[in-house]
Amino acid sequence: MKNFTAAIICAGGSGSRMKSAKNKLLLSLGGVSVFERTVSAFDRAATVDEMVFSVPSDLRKEFEDILEAAVKNKPYKVVIGGKNREESVKNGIAAVDGGCKFVSVHDAARPLITPEEIDKINEKAYICGAVCAGNPVKNTVKILKSDGKIEKTLERRLLFSAATPQVFRKEILTEAFEKFADSLENFTDDASLAEALGYEVETFFCDEKNIKITTPEDIKTAEKF
Repeated sequence: MKNFTAAIICAGGSGSRMKSAKNKLLLSLGGVSVFERTVSAFDRAATVDEMVFSVPSDLRKEFEDILEAAVKNKPYKVVIGGKNREESVKNGIAAVDGGCKFVSVHDAARPLITPEEIDKINEKAYICGAVCAGNPVKNTVKILKSDGKIEKTLERRLLFSAATPQVFRKEILTEAFEKFADSLENFTDDASLAEALGYEVETFFCDEKNIKITTPEDIKTAEKF
């Protein structure tokens, strides 16, 4: 049976670090909005069956206008995001097709993900059940004491910088949202929810171009890519 996969694209967040009057997802990246580039990648991915976009209520019209023009291949839905990231994902899962078996969660602010990578990550999840995209940490990472002095240095070869997409069997996230309903604000990504339930989450080393657009410098870096 086909592994029906829904992609939940999180388009919330204030983007305060961008220091722009316009939402960062609506900014131009090489003549196309950040949001549209993300949409296009998932719309072209062979393993994605539907898309659900979690958006801010005050910008719903702007995002829907982009979707109407940009989506060529997949059915999609738009839901209103919650007060934090995980509530937004929860709202997205509530809207997926009833036959959905896998959920791919992605930050709309990562517009340089490719359809090929999306497919590879999904295919790995079909085998192991839970996958987190990201990259090895290159810098030496140190833990600080409360006074700002170094307490210890972490072993770099064991460190991983998490990104998205993160893909799971649907029931894993459904179980997590039920169990941690009162503390979702404590989780900064979906992999940590799965980990808290005791599931093993495998990693996928994605292209380093899969950056998150957060600051004006990130736009410049993405344009170079």
